Amino acid sequence: LYLTVVSAVAVVRAIYEIFGVKCDIKWVNDLYLNSKKVCGILCEGVSDNGAINSAIVGIGVNIAEPKGGYPKEIKDVAGAICQQYSDEIRDRLAKMILIKFFDVLKLDSQSLYHEYKDRLFIIGRTVTFIRNNIRTEATVEGLSSNFSLLVSHDGIVESLNSGEITIKT
Repeated sequence: LYLTVVSAVAVVRAIYEIFGVKCDIKWVNDLYLNSKKVCGILCEGVSDNGAINSAIVGIGVNIAEPKGGYPKEIKDVAGAICQQYSDEIRDRLAKMILIKFFDVLKLDSQSLYHEYKDRLFIIGRTVTFIRNNIRTEATVEGLSSNFSLLVSHDGIVESLNSGEITIKT
């Protein structure tokens, strides 16, 4: 979870540095611009005897809309950072993401927490999550100090530390 949070903040910073636009974060690993998803992040730890000894971080950023537009299945939810794609823009963004990633790694946990939480746009929103094959609608109450999402439903507050949430529209 921590590596995903670091990555999200790094990409938000990099996009702002290169394009001058501020992205929001949908817990835990998606970035949005103008209510459209522009980035997804996936982190996988590689363990040896129960201890994580390396990690793989995958970051996909929609720099520009593909020629011919997005497929109809995602055209209402997918967005892009700018109008025109170029290899030069891609390379600048990739370099800046790496620079910002190592900058963010140096942050103390409280600074990281506040920067991440300040970019979350889902606090107070109704979401759906699935746990143990049960779909639950809940309200996002906040973020715990360990970056778990705090949600409430039926008078219960739960802490989500993994999984996917869907925003109720």
